[in-house]
Amino acid sequence: MSDGEDSRTATRTVSGLVLAGGRGRRLGGVDKGLLEWQGETLAERALARLGRHVRHLLISANANLERYATYGANLVQDDPPDRGPLGGLLAGLRACHTDWLLCLPCDMPHLPEDLETRMLASLSRPEPGPVFAHDSERLQPLVTLLPRSAAPDLQQFLDGGGRRAEDWAKALGGLIVRFADGRDAFANLNTPEDLAAARSLTDWRMR
Repeated sequence: MSDGEDSRTATRTVSGLVLAGGRGRRLGGVDKGLLEWQGETLAERALARLGRHVRHLLISANANLERYATYGANLVQDDPPDRGPLGGLLAGLRACHTDWLLCLPCDMPHLPEDLETRMLASLSRPEPGPVFAHDSERLQPLVTLLPRSAAPDLQQFLDGGGRRAEDWAKALGGLIVRFADGRDAFANLNTPEDLAAARSLTDWRMR
């Protein structure tokens, strides 16, 4: 698969997962997936991105389930609960009916435009394995393409008390896809200051 072709024709065995289960404590308890961003919610934006590349979509959420159920994606809840985004990732892997799962957090509105294409291109390797994005400074363990078979390993990690996604990703191993866009492209929205900075960056890019 080349970077220029429609990746949907080569990814019938891939589903897409949007992580929208965060509680947004540092944002005052706001459901980040439902934050408005250029006329749509962050969750809708992430689903639209994935929908250009894969046919099967899932969304992990733990609140406002009736709202998320209207988005046209298979709704899953964190499993096990209260274990952070890895719980949502595990729920997605368990609910996935394809061989692979491409995961994006909902709160990264500036991800590189070629991210999905480059991640999915790794499936053309003779023996494809887990894929993680890297922002040129640090690993982005929740921006990942995983085989469905990774679920037992993730379950074991969580059952053993593991919480940090980066620890699990490094232990699992796999291919790292490096993006030159830098940390701004992978900035997530955890605080009101993060949200203001991200919206300012969007305004600057649109000038």
